[in-house]
Amino acid sequence: MNYGHILQSKKHQLWVFAALDVPTKFWINFEVGSRTTYTANRLVKTLKLFGNWTEDKILKITTDKLAAYKNALSIHLTNIPYKYLQIIKKRFKRYITLVSKNVLFTGNKKDFPQGTQNTSFIERSNLTLRQHVSYLARKTLGYCKKKTNFNRMLWINLYNYNYVQFHKRVTS
Repeated sequence: MNYGHILQSKKHQLWVFAALDVPTKFWINFEVGSRTTYTANRLVKTLKLFGNWTEDKILKITTDKLAAYKNALSIHLTNIPYKYLQIIKKRFKRYITLVSKNVLFTGNKKDFPQGTQNTSFIERSNLTLRQHVSYLARKTLGYCKKKTNFNRMLWINLYNYNYVQFHKRVTS
């Protein structure tokens, strides 16, 4: 997940990159930074720590078409078995006209259960976060003056999302 956030002025935008476990709806981690491979690298490094990935337990990743994800995955997950599905949405005048699914590296679309071949879970968590953190509201006069304050607010919301809110488990 990533979306823009204004820091100090409209010219200085930050993006929130986040990892979400779809079956449990557990928000694994997030990184705040520019929309580059550098920020994606910081997020992907943490994915290695959150699981005992083997040939029997393969990490499955679904993202949008941002090239930073592909670069970060190829750099940091060299010794971890994973399958990567990239969702590409083509738009015309703000409307989605075509959605294509590309499996990168190994595997095929059948490796991803029905209902997980999309980015809707992360988009839903984007909306939930946007509703809880006023800094992320669209077209607002409010903005955060310090990145550390924004990070603290995100950590509070990560805790609330994972340990306080009830989530319906996704079955495949």
